[in-house]
Amino acid sequence: MTYRIMRILALSILGASIIALAFPTLYFSVSEGTKLAIEKESAQLVSGSKVPYRSFIQVLHATYINVGECMSDDIFCPVVKKTIVTKSKGSGVILGYRGGYTYVVSAQHVCQHRKARGALIGKFAYEYDYDETIHIVTFEGDVVRAIVVSSDTNTDLCLLSFPGKAGETVSVRYNEINIGDSITNVGAPLGIFTPGMALTFDGRYSGSDGLGNSYFSFPGAPGSSGSPIIDSKGKLVSIVHSAHTEFSHLAIGCTQASLHSFLYKNREYVGFLMND
Repeated sequence: MTYRIMRILALSILGASIIALAFPTLYFSVSEGTKLAIEKESAQLVSGSKVPYRSFIQVLHATYINVGECMSDDIFCPVVKKTIVTKSKGSGVILGYRGGYTYVVSAQHVCQHRKARGALIGKFAYEYDYDETIHIVTFEGDVVRAIVVSSDTNTDLCLLSFPGKAGETVSVRYNEINIGDSITNVGAPLGIFTPGMALTFDGRYSGSDGLGNSYFSFPGAPGSSGSPIIDSKGKLVSIVHSAHTEFSHLAIGCTQASLHSFLYKNREYVGFLMND
């Protein structure tokens, strides 16, 4: 059976199988970007539920594509000597604070551009190099510049940090989640997020496929990538990275084992989580 899987927020859709999602695209399309405006608003009161709303953050990623030479021998290939800006939005969750920095986990493809063989402009491919920036919008509406501390393309996980203390921390669940267990997702699908308001979805854990992917029965859309999946006690069990293109009420995230391994690899920064 062939599955059509969408890597949420990625610049292209990869099909064939879930394992293929870990591979970068050969070419990607670019277009002129638009400026993102953020207005800070007073965060509304949050209920006493165990959903860690104040741990949620939105990730704003900008890639500055410096277009080079045309990769085609076609004499009609136009010369494009300019910088094109592409912008995207994803989600993430605050893990905690240490040594003057707040640490956030998200999806790797939310945090970093995956270098392709060429940039596709119109029908022609061009060589390119690039720069990128990341900004974090906290649940309270603060906007701060962040950097990538660590990333893993195989599990699609990324660790970000920014100076200062913000939001609230989330705990990690280390005992295994069971099929059928209730879970909650806090995210910004389609970029829908306002400081003090984050969309919340309830669902259930449906199991893993043996390829490093866990399945959950709640809707995912572009902008959901990097969003936390929380158990009934408010503990982190997975990070969303994909959705199915032909079945809306399905989200796919990393396995608990992948999340634990990634955090352990980065224990220099988030070792405080090991005491949960």
